[in-house]
Amino acid sequence: SYPITYSLNVMDKTSILYETPVANEFPVKDFNIIGVNGEVNDPNIIFELWTPAYNNDGSVTYTKIPGKSKIYPNGRFWVKFELNQPVNAFKIVVINNGVKVKNFYIKIYEIEVFKISTSKKKN
Repeated sequence: SYPITYSLNVMDKTSILYETPVANEFPVKDFNIIGVNGEVNDPNIIFELWTPAYNNDGSVTYTKIPGKSKIYPNGRFWVKFELNQPVNAFKIVVINNGVKVKNFYIKIYEIEVFKISTSKKKN
């Protein structure tokens, strides 16, 4: 349930600050956009979408898709992930890109999936 709130002491300079559990049930079929909004207390982060592939030996390999984000001075953020192929599962990962605060904080208000037409109409 939302909001999702998480904080972490970053004194150990960890590279992954936060990751959601893997989601694999979605209200929209064949979506091609994933949107995330929330707030953080430091803008020096990178958002990635990780999609899992399960290998025969039981291990998991992730494909990483960079997010296009906007983080405002008050900490509110919006992130969009554009998918070129269908995904059956994903998790959102927040990467440390030089966070300056001692205790990193993130609050996710919502993660949404969308189907947006990419075809162009002829006049």
